[in-house]
Amino acid sequence: MVPKQKWEQGSLIALSKTASVSEWKGKLEKFHTVFQAELMGLKEAIIRASQGNEITKIWTDSLSSVMAVLDRHTPHQLVRDIQSLLPQNRNILVRWIKAHAGYRGS
Repeated sequence: MVPKQKWEQGSLIALSKTASVSEWKGKLEKFHTVFQAELMGLKEAIIRASQGNEITKIWTDSLSSVMAVLDRHTPHQLVRDIQSLLPQNRNILVRWIKAHAGYRGS
């Protein structure tokens, strides 16, 4: 089976296997950072992917988000939320992709 692919960039998630697009707009305050926006998009992508049983790869160009999720000693609550979602959803894989390298959705 070909895995479903999700592209995550802050607030947009595109499903390439089904050719459908899902948009999520979270409310950010002025004090939120780009890092927090990337994490919120990643968390929402994981939540949406967890509603299905397919193997899903979520691609993000936020290397800092991927590295933060790999850090088991992070003090960041949003990162810990993501860390708690992933073991419950072993069919979801988070992957890094280089930004602005010609990939659709990046």
